[in-house]
Amino acid sequence: MDTARQSEATWLVSLSAPERARFFALLAHDLTIAVRELAHGRSEVALEQVRQLNEALHRVTGYLAFCVAGNEDTRWLSVVVSSVLGLQDQVAAQQSQQAWSEALGEFNQHVA
Repeated sequence: MDTARQSEATWLVSLSAPERARFFALLAHDLTIAVRELAHGRSEVALEQVRQLNEALHRVTGYLAFCVAGNEDTRWLSVVVSSVLGLQDQVAAQQSQQAWSEALGEFNQHVA
């Protein structure tokens, strides 16, 4: 994992479980917007781009489910971060990174 992704994973570990859950809920919401943006104005959406964003969303919501149930395993955070910030397709990667930035901005607006 590159240092930027490791830094994000370390930041996530530093949060409380409810804070992580809130961040991942925001991120999941923003990833759905990323897919919408990808499809907007195109007659055909590149299925591989959608598949990669969907896989990232799958990992985020899967982790979120464990987080809110109270049985999360923070060792999986680096996998989740990599699934969002390490996409192979350039367009999908740009969308997922934007979703991460948007979620981070929303999260930081409400931190006391």
